[in-house]
Amino acid sequence: MRYTTRKRIRRYLLWLSLAAVIVLINIWLIFIVQPVTRLERDLIKLDISPYSRVYPYDDGLIVIDQKDLISFDVRGKEQFKEELPEFDMHASRNGNVTVVWDDDNALIYNELGHKILGKELTGTGNRILFGRAGSSYFVLATIEEGQYRARIYDYEANEVDDMGFPYQSMMDIGFFGDSGDQLWALLLDSHGTIPITKVRTDHPGKSMTGSITILNQVCYDIMPLDSVVYVVGSNHIESYTYTSVEQSEVLVYGWTMQDYLVKDDKVSFLMGTNQNDEFESPISAIWYIGEDDKQFRLSMPTGIIKATMSDNYIYAFSKQGIYVYEIGKTNKNFQKLSFEIEAVPGVIKGKAIVIQSEDAFYLLPME
Repeated sequence: MRYTTRKRIRRYLLWLSLAAVIVLINIWLIFIVQPVTRLERDLIKLDISPYSRVYPYDDGLIVIDQKDLISFDVRGKEQFKEELPEFDMHASRNGNVTVVWDDDNALIYNELGHKILGKELTGTGNRILFGRAGSSYFVLATIEEGQYRARIYDYEANEVDDMGFPYQSMMDIGFFGDSGDQLWALLLDSHGTIPITKVRTDHPGKSMTGSITILNQVCYDIMPLDSVVYVVGSNHIESYTYTSVEQSEVLVYGWTMQDYLVKDDKVSFLMGTNQNDEFESPISAIWYIGEDDKQFRLSMPTGIIKATMSDNYIYAFSKQGIYVYEIGKTNKNFQKLSFEIEAVPGVIKGKAIVIQSEDAFYLLPME
């Protein structure tokens, strides 16, 4: 074989070897080293244990991490950290006030994390279910001798009101209005042949200010606004005046609310196909119902576990990553993550999303 031929063959073999190395490197990059997508770069890892409980509120996140009460803002900056008297208590924050409770005791903390009040519920068979804070009052939802009650106190521990709800279950309770001191309660009467949902509003210690009765429907969330209250149920989303005059109705049978956003006196809803938690069935479609009466539906890729929204985007979460849709459009942008998403345990409305992996919690800022 001539020398030039051998030289040419060696050159070809060298180029083939280099091409094979490049192919192997690309395969390694694709399947072994996952590229960091834009949304993953935005993630803020929270310095808490994977066993924590997270409770979003309007401007941040309250966390119960074993015996620690921790407050974070929407950028994941720690605001305070205080030790609680017991393990695994529960929490709720509204504005500058945080209510923490277990079955027998409730504690009130201010925006600096200082305990300003402790309230013990005593009596055989009495139990605190949850607590909520208003501007001047806080309420403890309790069950006492088999009956649901709402005990309202001011921040000097004086009892302002004590409301009983015979033959009704309390689904939720809270405060609303410009003063932050009007009380609403979502109640369910299921003792008869059909379920009856009731929404009651009160000026604590003075008088009842409104009552809404919804027949043949189990309602699971409400949005009390200035002049109307939206009620989300198993069959319809409805809105009423506080004197029980119906204003609107949308049939949503077979759909469950994933998220909502309030703007002025209107609400945008994001609905997902009904899920059976027992079998972890995925969301096959989502339905956007806009505050401007704009509506559209999207078929979901396989394995969507949760959907949320901001003013401009819808975020749909699978274990592998996040699908991002612009409101009103069907084009999607998939953002793969380098870890599996186990759950989406909370949303700071329109501001940030809480994502949970196997061993950590993250905040994803919206927009």
